[in-house]
Amino acid sequence: ALLEVKTRSGSEAIKKVTYIAKTMGSYIKTNSREVDFLRAVPDKSYRLQLLHHAAVMNALEVFYVESTVHQIHYIVQVTFSREDLQKYVNGMIRPLLRLHVEPIVKILEQKSKLDFEVNGYVCDTHTLKQSFFIAEELYDWVVTNNKPLPPC
Repeated sequence: ALLEVKTRSGSEAIKKVTYIAKTMGSYIKTNSREVDFLRAVPDKSYRLQLLHHAAVMNALEVFYVESTVHQIHYIVQVTFSREDLQKYVNGMIRPLLRLHVEPIVKILEQKSKLDFEVNGYVCDTHTLKQSFFIAEELYDWVVTNNKPLPPC
């Protein structure tokens, strides 16, 4: 299982999580297709973030924690189906790699000199290629072994 912690500090955000905790309880067990998931994690971008984390880590469960600096307001145990994770990988991650990452890798393989102004943080092809190839190898390892990378 994965853990995602949100720490609220603004007064409106604190009111919102306090209300959800009062109406739904401090521990909510749901799946990604239930209405409780929408209520407990009302921000669509956070729901998508949970799905993304689950899909790339191949984890069926994510614990979503809403807190403030001194208090945990509530915890949501979200279960995703393998089917939903696979749909996300096939519909989002693979097309992103195919349409955006692979063309960059092909360009990098062909170019020997890069314009520093265009690329900003890197001034040589070697550094840029190294970054992409390391990321690509790590991704391939995760997919091949069907598990997350070991801790550093």
